[in-house]
Amino acid sequence: MRRLHHSDIKRAFHEGISREDVVAGLVYSICMNYHKRVKGNRSVGKKVFLQGGVCYNRAVPLAMAAVTGRHIIVPPDPGLTAPSAWPWRSGADSSLA
Repeated sequence: MRRLHHSDIKRAFHEGISREDVVAGLVYSICMNYHKRVKGNRSVGKKVFLQGGVCYNRAVPLAMAAVTGRHIIVPPDPGLTAPSAWPWRSGADSSLA
């Protein structure tokens, strides 16, 4: 998989590709990078817990669901990494997908 460079984005705009399509391509690229390089050949459960600042872009969990074919769960404040900071209620589901 080839890395996306600033010049690729500039060329896409020059070729008349819409901003929405360029951003969608970037989001999809984030998900594919994770799927291919981080997850690799390891199996994934039916639900995937996704965290980190990248989840503040609501398109990322939705794209990840499309890439993995799994239900994606995002905590209320995905930028916090400490589980004790998550205000989970019994039976609550904070998924975006």
